[in-house]
Amino acid sequence: MSVKTVKTERTIFGLTGGIASGKTTAVERFKEHGFFIIDSDKLVDRLWKNRKFLRKLSAELGVKLEGPKDKAILSKLIFESEEARKKVNELFHPTVFKKIDKILAKKRKEKRIIIDMPLLLEVGYDEKCDYVILIYSNEYYQIERLMKRNNLTEEEALKRINAQMPLDEKTEFADVVIDNNYTIEKLYRQIDHFVRSFYCEE
Repeated sequence: MSVKTVKTERTIFGLTGGIASGKTTAVERFKEHGFFIIDSDKLVDRLWKNRKFLRKLSAELGVKLEGPKDKAILSKLIFESEEARKKVNELFHPTVFKKIDKILAKKRKEKRIIIDMPLLLEVGYDEKCDYVILIYSNEYYQIERLMKRNNLTEEEALKRINAQMPLDEKTEFADVVIDNNYTIEKLYRQIDHFVRSFYCEE
């Protein structure tokens, strides 16, 4: 990837990874470097408080979803049924895309922007980004983090990982791959080096 030499140019980075690959930790470091973050998961969370949207979602899936307390019901569906996962994506993602567009239009003065989106590549949003940053972690660490974070069995964790595009495949679409198989300090050093190199900082 070529290094930018004009620091005033607005650049949109799509940041993605796999479940439990360390995206949240990476995003916090990018914030420290002055990046404006658009968190797609937070936009999805807002939809869980939209009664009209939930009624439509419930009708499509044939289950009753009334609010955030029912997230576990939806998670179980999408990780066990490809058809349900497709329906959910078709409802959630276009709505989230519109909200992102509104934020970008409102924040025109922001020059360093990261769109944090777990399914960035799966839903094709990488086409709207200037560059794609992938937070990479091997399956062993993903399983370990998921089991600890979500109190899942190894089988349940693996099922969630397998519901997404394999990280090795995602590397083929990424402009920048940041390896999160080691310590948090090493993760931070990689991010720091990338930002300094990209923006020609000393």
